[in-house]
Amino acid sequence: MTEPKKLFLGLKIYMGKNTQTLLNEEYKLIQERTLSYTEVGATKNDIPLNYKVDKYKLVLGSGLTDFRKAVTGFKSGVSHKGAGLTITPADFEFVEGSSALFSMKIGPFVLAIPDRIVYMEENENSFKCAYGTIDGHPEKGEELFSIYMNENEDVIFEIICFSRIVAPLARIGYPVSRFLQKRMTNTYLTSLKEYVNTN
Repeated sequence: MTEPKKLFLGLKIYMGKNTQTLLNEEYKLIQERTLSYTEVGATKNDIPLNYKVDKYKLVLGSGLTDFRKAVTGFKSGVSHKGAGLTITPADFEFVEGSSALFSMKIGPFVLAIPDRIVYMEENENSFKCAYGTIDGHPEKGEELFSIYMNENEDVIFEIICFSRIVAPLARIGYPVSRFLQKRMTNTYLTSLKEYVNTN
């Protein structure tokens, strides 16, 4: 399959009526691509140096029922869809080793963001899902999503991310890139909280 030429200063950008078709084609291509960073799994232990590190945390609810709802919502893509992302394929499952092509609409353009789940851990009161960037992502690094109950049975949603912007256009517009990154991550949190409170 010939890869469509759609790079714009390091970003994969689409526009027009055939956007979803092109995203489907791109999704097939990313299966063969490698992760774009070497510190795979580092969110388990020591965050590597020379990356920007972000940490976010929000109480979603309380008790085992809310914990289970939160995990179910996350696995259904609630956080990502709530942040305005579309997931290709539409039937994507959050399982270790699977790749996804997240896409974000910016005006008439659609930005493609490829990721792969590098590890998942789950038990009766804790859930972790970390995904890493694939070649073609505007950044490189890893993001860990943790949902857990603390000693007071509060259900906590925590996000830890280390990243570095690599796409030239994203580096040029660094303040805007950082603003969008932070806004998106905060929306991950609030979208899942709303889901837990309304389901």
